[in-house]
Amino acid sequence: MSEEGGEVVEIRSGVIPAARYADKLRRVALVVLRNVAPKDVIIRDVSELNRHLYKIIVEERGYGKGDLIRIVVKARYDRESNKIIFSEPVIDRFLPESELEKICESRLEELRRQYEERVTEAERLRAGYERRIEELTSEVERLRGVLREIRSILNQVEV
Repeated sequence: MSEEGGEVVEIRSGVIPAARYADKLRRVALVVLRNVAPKDVIIRDVSELNRHLYKIIVEERGYGKGDLIRIVVKARYDRESNKIIFSEPVIDRFLPESELEKICESRLEELRRQYEERVTEAERLRAGYERRIEELTSEVERLRGVLREIRSILNQVEV
């Protein structure tokens, strides 16, 4: 975000339940921007930001009301257009340790299954390669025998 046309401030929600983001951002913005922009402009533009955040938090990411999130967004008041210009918000989601453990266990189980599948596939390929090596070894021995016979015949012809 360019700093042209006004002071850039950072609005941070702190870690909050997702259901509380709109009220929290409005209150924080009113405090942070109180000496920068008129109150009615802050309320108007933060409500627009909150609509944008709703699309991200609920519609795109599917966070629940109780999910813990933190929102950080930079803001600059543009006096000419009488608007607050916001950067793209950074939204972090915080998971309880028990949920992280479930996710990790599930992922670990999936990786174990994939590992076992690959080991089974590697063993199948190894067995196939061993059979092919035996076939080729037998063919080489057969050809050596043919070569010995040809040499023997050639030796008899030369004599």
